Amino acid sequence: MKLIQAIAYVLLLVGLVLVVGARGMDSLAAAQSARLTAKLSLAQAEFNQEYAGKTVGLEAELRKLATDLSAAEADARQGLIDQQSAKRTELQDINQEKADKQAELDAGEWRELRDEAENAKHTAVMRGYWHDVGFVGGTVVLTLGLVVVGFFGRGGERWVCLVMIAIITFSLYIGGMAWTGSLLP
Repeated sequence: MKLIQAIAYVLLLVGLVLVVGARGMDSLAAAQSARLTAKLSLAQAEFNQEYAGKTVGLEAELRKLATDLSAAEADARQGLIDQQSAKRTELQDINQEKADKQAELDAGEWRELRDEAENAKHTAVMRGYWHDVGFVGGTVVLTLGLVVVGFFGRGGERWVCLVMIAIITFSLYIGGMAWTGSLLP
């Protein structure tokens, strides 16, 4: 009898560890995938903010020059046109620099980040199957332990185990998706 109870407690412990571990691993895989996707988004946002900061001032100067140009006298107009042309050239140079840098990042650093994020998604799905298998297996082991303690236990532990068996049975036959959510196609 003591051996049966010892085996039952080992089954409870192993089953509980498998069930909790399988769900915890799913959460960690999803968090890793989200982190890598956010890392790429952050790199792209910082890049866009850097060049937005460079172009905002030039665009404001161009608007001011356009206003000054319309109000200027004929002899001052040429100087303003030259300034406006220089600012437009500077803005075009910055936009070209941005496009070149973006193409370089798309082919290098951002491609690596994008590949890591994409691979993390696929890896999470692939490992998710085994996490679900671990969850179902852990639940079976946990249920076996609950059955043994429910039939051979005493007092409160027996009733707690029987209630937990009822909850597991309800989730299996009524809900069902808690068991096989990712295993189904």
